Amino acid sequence: MINIEPVILFHLFGIPVPDFVVVIWGVMAAVLVFVFFATRRLQAVPRGAQNVAELMMGFFEDLVKDMMGEPGLMFFPLIATIGIFTLLLNLAGIIPFVDAPTARLETTFALGIMVFVVSHGYAIKRKGLGTYLKGYIDPYVFMLPLNIIGELGKLLSHSFRLYGNMFGGLVMTFVFYQLVPWVVPGVLNVWFGVFVGVIQSLVFTMLAVAYIQVLAE
Repeated sequence: MINIEPVILFHLFGIPVPDFVVVIWGVMAAVLVFVFFATRRLQAVPRGAQNVAELMMGFFEDLVKDMMGEPGLMFFPLIATIGIFTLLLNLAGIIPFVDAPTARLETTFALGIMVFVVSHGYAIKRKGLGTYLKGYIDPYVFMLPLNIIGELGKLLSHSFRLYGNMFGGLVMTFVFYQLVPWVVPGVLNVWFGVFVGVIQSLVFTMLAVAYIQVLAE
């Protein structure tokens, strides 16, 4: 069953905690456990969890270098975090009776806002506030509303792209479950959870790098 409204599992200090937030907390806890085992006995020749961690870090480091050059490495921790976090949130959807938190707009919009704030904050720091604001009225003053709408549109498209694809996979799995219970939906769930989840995480991460790079120019 697809729940349009979040399911409130319990209240914490009077604040309702929905199911997808609990899944996010679970992913965060899993990352902390993995980091503990990957770094507790560092070796010159990595093995096991350390090797997996170094492979992931190397991948995101190369991604940032290729798209932004050496100066962009200051964003490497952020980009690696976004990539790994969105990937694990997507993969959470393959767990039986668990929906991927990225199939909820609240999750992807929060991630999109973070990228939006970082990219514009860095643009202001790099260009200066005056030059940054002047960019909204170039080449003509009447372009101001269009430029503002364009920047807000990037935030919405960044958020809705991941949400739409993950939610669409959830809907398709539900529809097939109504037609052919269990077998086909199970295969589709793995398909969208793994293959599509990996691709969408990569796209979301690359767009984050692209937005930061464009505003910094």
